Amino acid sequence: MASQQQQQQQDGSQPRQQQALPAAEVTELAQTLERDVTAGLGVSSELSDALVSLCQAGDVNQLMLIVSRVSLEQTVLTDDYDCASILHIAAASGRQDIVHSIIPLGARVHAQDNNGRIPLHAAAAHGRVQVVQDLLRPAPQTIDAQDNDGNTALHLAANNNDAQLCLKLMHANADPGVRNNKGKTALDLASDEHVIQVMSPQFNGPQLVDAVKTGSFCTLQSLLTRSNVNYTIPEQQLASLLHLAATLHNPSLVHLLIRSGADIDRGDAQHMTPLHWAAAACDIEAAHALLTHGATVDVCDATLTTPLLKAVKCCCYYMLMYRKATAASPTTPPSAASNASPRGQPTTRARAATYPYRLQGSPSGVAGRSAVAPGILQAPATQHAEGSATSPPHHHHHQQQQQQHHQQQQHHQQQQRESPAAQQFAAKYRQAVEFVKLLLQCGASPNIADSKGNCALHYTAIHCLPDVTHALLMHPSTDVDIRNQDGNSPLHLACQHDSERVVEMLLPKVADALLCAWTDDLDDADPATEHQAQTDSAFTSAPPTPCSGHHTAKTGDAPEATNSNSNVHETTFAAVDGSKRKVSPAANKFGFTPLDLCPPGSTCLTLLLAARVLSL
Repeated sequence: MASQQQQQQQDGSQPRQQQALPAAEVTELAQTLERDVTAGLGVSSELSDALVSLCQAGDVNQLMLIVSRVSLEQTVLTDDYDCASILHIAAASGRQDIVHSIIPLGARVHAQDNNGRIPLHAAAAHGRVQVVQDLLRPAPQTIDAQDNDGNTALHLAANNNDAQLCLKLMHANADPGVRNNKGKTALDLASDEHVIQVMSPQFNGPQLVDAVKTGSFCTLQSLLTRSNVNYTIPEQQLASLLHLAATLHNPSLVHLLIRSGADIDRGDAQHMTPLHWAAAACDIEAAHALLTHGATVDVCDATLTTPLLKAVKCCCYYMLMYRKATAASPTTPPSAASNASPRGQPTTRARAATYPYRLQGSPSGVAGRSAVAPGILQAPATQHAEGSATSPPHHHHHQQQQQQHHQQQQHHQQQQRESPAAQQFAAKYRQAVEFVKLLLQCGASPNIADSKGNCALHYTAIHCLPDVTHALLMHPSTDVDIRNQDGNSPLHLACQHDSERVVEMLLPKVADALLCAWTDDLDDADPATEHQAQTDSAFTSAPPTPCSGHHTAKTGDAPEATNSNSNVHETTFAAVDGSKRKVSPAANKFGFTPLDLCPPGSTCLTLLLAARVLSL
């Protein structure tokens, strides 16, 4: 008999049906129970024995006849049964039929006996796997409930070396890290090798990775436990399953892992979080899921790169690859191929001809200072094409419509000429741009710099990304005058790399100090005379560049030693003729202003000089 009960305890099967009580005896027990409970006497020992016998026998009908006249919450057994409830006895006996019957009638799954145990503990202590699942279904929050000794259901199952029950509890999101009053976890109480493996963080690791890669939601759900949800993938920079899922464009996997207890801000070997990985893969849906569950948006990796900077760098990469694919295409127009700069990078004219993502209604850059004289910031060819300044307004509107129609036709023809690789890079670029916008909407700071001191605007200025620049400038906290380690602002870099459209966007927002001309060596001259001399020379001669030697320091000259507290306004440089000149507030650490860095004859130079005239 003992061996039979032990076998029933291990497999969770139903105990054998016992002989039913006579109907008269059942009626008498029901009347006695009602009388004692109403009088506040509780359940007597005789009644307790009878109820336990009925629970173990599984006679639901007779049990319901006895307790139907009182509340199940009031049916607490005597101290001989540790003041347990009928649900405790049914759970320990493995009577699923009784459990299913009395829970809808008000039996409390949170009821505690004298040992602080709830029915879930009673079922776990006796290995009732099916009953444990039935009790967790209406109350999943009881999975980690602790008794007076601090033991959870997982502790009790591990102490019995019940591998099957431990696995079920782990799949139900039981926490193996909970410690009892003696400081022991469930893993500490287990002695069976299979039980220890079930609660290991590496349990089913390769199968979990395969389930994530193949997008098998059901398989992943059946394999996940509270312990292995943060499984580390050795061959992928110590990334977690959530890192991997954030790159697969499958948000359901991301939600499942987070609900199962995955660490949402866990870093890999390079301290990159799942949001960094989503940014690198341009997975907008995964990023939205991560941000919805509270992922940190401005976390930095080992190179001080935030997810926003990672997304901006992806924009730069895909734009660069798009331009290379377009330039290498055999159907690329000769004009676009001939516009390459000596450094191998496309010039502004070539970049404008091979731009996959045009802004709709983006600012032209002539709104602020250029509103006084909009014609100054327009290219000379455009002014001659429009005719005289006295042309009727409707004539200008008609010409603008024709120009837009012509641009749309050119863009359509360009898309037809693009190679499949170029189209793929263009699509990835658009996804990266949308990713940047999502992070900005969720509170990402655009002013955080990486290990090189560059923030997002610096990169968009270098690679001429007007649409990303527009998104950054729309953010209220964007600092357009921020400097990197070399003292360069985004305007410096946009001028140096001839990013005409980015310069056009930055000009209405930058500080007036950045619009200063070349190094101010005319301290004693009359301000009006100085301004006129600088403006005249700028329009009639080549502008100074770091290689021209006009009003700038020699290449390689370092600033003379000054007070450690001095700023850029007080730094002096040795000019070509040996004289000492103060550096403009607009200069970088090498003494170059944005005007100094403009290529000779470039549109950027014209834009800066026109904006300077309007600001004075």
